[in-house]
Amino acid sequence: MSCVANRLVLRGCNGVELGWQGLSSLVELVISSTSLNELTPELCTLTNLKDLRIEGCPDLLSFPDTRLPPMLTRLTIISCKAIRCFPEVVMCLSNCLQRLEVKDCPKLVFPQFEELEKCYTSLEYLSLENCDSLSSLPLGLFPKLRTLNIKDVRNFSTLSTLNRLGFQNFASLEWLSLAGCSNMESFSQQVLIAPNLKTFQLWNYEKLKSLLDQMTSLTSLQSLSIYNCPGIESFSEGGQPTSLHGLEIWECAKLVGRRREWDLQRLPYLTHFIFSGEYEEDVLESFPEEGLLPSTLISLCIQSLPNLKSLNNKGLEHLGSLKNMRIAGCPQLQSLPEEGLPTSLLLLEISECLLLKPRCLRDQGQDWHKIARIPLLHTDSELSFDQRTVGPTQPYSLFSEFDIAIF
Repeated sequence: MSCVANRLVLRGCNGVELGWQGLSSLVELVISSTSLNELTPELCTLTNLKDLRIEGCPDLLSFPDTRLPPMLTRLTIISCKAIRCFPEVVMCLSNCLQRLEVKDCPKLVFPQFEELEKCYTSLEYLSLENCDSLSSLPLGLFPKLRTLNIKDVRNFSTLSTLNRLGFQNFASLEWLSLAGCSNMESFSQQVLIAPNLKTFQLWNYEKLKSLLDQMTSLTSLQSLSIYNCPGIESFSEGGQPTSLHGLEIWECAKLVGRRREWDLQRLPYLTHFIFSGEYEEDVLESFPEEGLLPSTLISLCIQSLPNLKSLNNKGLEHLGSLKNMRIAGCPQLQSLPEEGLPTSLLLLEISECLLLKPRCLRDQGQDWHKIARIPLLHTDSELSFDQRTVGPTQPYSLFSEFDIAIF
C-alpha cells in the first residue's frame, strides 16, 4: 500500500481493512489484489474520487449493487478475468463517468436490453480491448460518446446502430477505431449516422468484405485509415466522403486491385495520402497511374512495395501542391522519373531503397540532379539541408510527426 497526497495505491493488501470514511479526500485510487472477489460498497463514500483503476484482480466477479463514487469521471479495469458485467443500477446512477477503459476481461459483456437505454448517459470515451465475450455493442447506450476504440475483441461481429425507431443519429461521435476483431466478416449493411465523425480507423480485419454502407453520410470525416483488410474490394456505395483530408491504405490487396475505381479526384480537400503493402495478385511495378492522385495532395507516402521498379511521371507531374514525399521499403525501385519530381517539393525522404540510394548520393549519384534543388533531403540515416550533410548520428523522419498528428 502506498499513498501520495490524494492518490492511494493498494497492491496485494488482501488482509487489510481500511476505514474508507477517513479517505474521503482521495482523488485517485488504484486497486490490485490477486484474491479480491468483490468491491466494498463503501467505495461510494469517496466523494472526491475521480479516477478509479482496478487491475490484476482475476477473481473479481462484479461491482457492488450501489452507485459509484459520485464524482468519478474515469474508470479503468484491466485483467479482471472473472468479471461478467456492470450492474444496471451502478451505471444508471453514474452521472459523471466520462471515460471507461476495459482490457483483458474475457467474460465481460454489455447489457442489450431496451430498458437500459438511459445507461452511460455521461460517457464520452470508451475503450475495449481483449474482451472476447463481447459480440456486439449497442451504441444507443452511449448518447454522448465521442471516442470509441474496440481492439482485439475476437468474437465481436457488429455495431448496433438501430433502435425501435430505425437508425440512430450519433451526433457526438468524433473518433472511431475498430482493430483486430478477427471474426468480423461484414457490417451487415449498417448505416452509421455520425455527422461529426472526424477519424475512422479499420485495422486487421482479414475476413471483412465490405465497409460501412453509405460512408458519404459521414459528412465531417477527415481521416480514413484502412490497414490489413485484404478482403475489402471497394469503398462503400458513393465512394469516400468528400470531406476527407487524409487517406491511408495499407495491405488491402483487393481494394488496391480496383484502385482505378477510387475516383480520388472528386475529393476536393484530400491533402495527405499513404499507400503501402505487398500485393501478390496485383504486382505493382509502376506507381501511380495517370489520373489516380488528386492535384490537392500536400503529403504523399509510398512504402512497402517490394516489386515497385519505377515512379510514373504521368501520375506525379500534376501534383503542383506536393510539399512532402516519402519513398520507403521499395528495394527494386531503380531510379527517379527522368523528368524529376514535382517542383513544389520541400521535403523528400528515401528509406530502405537499396538500388535507389546510391543514385541519390550528393554530387555523385545519377539521380542527384533530379533532387538537388529540394531544400531538405533524408536518405536513411543521412540528412541534407541546404546542401549541407548532417551525419548519421542525428536520426530524422519527415513523417514521424505527420503520422501522429494526422492519422
